[in-house]
Amino acid sequence: MLPNSIIPKFEPAAFTPDMKSMEGQKISITGYFLVLDARRSRFLLSKNPFASCFFCGNGGPETVMDLKFTKSYNFEVDDVITVEGVLRLNESDPAYSYFILEKAVAYPFE
Repeated sequence: MLPNSIIPKFEPAAFTPDMKSMEGQKISITGYFLVLDARRSRFLLSKNPFASCFFCGNGGPETVMDLKFTKSYNFEVDDVITVEGVLRLNESDPAYSYFILEKAVAYPFE
């Protein structure tokens, strides 16, 4: 077990009124596809490719979004995709990103 001084602290998100007005709305966003686990059961969309993601020092947790797909996809890490779905804002659950896209459908970027 890690000492408390090493465990990262979850910083609650502070969303602007404009962002809060988008909660529950259907949005479309493009970014880099990331796989978070070996079972391919948790996916993220990132502003940066894998080697430059927030956990590697080139961004922050505000640069990624959890994806909850409606079906399976065979995208590879760092594929650029466009995703459409319902935006959920996460202000307090450290198990997920600040942004969650539910009912997500993805399209390869062309």
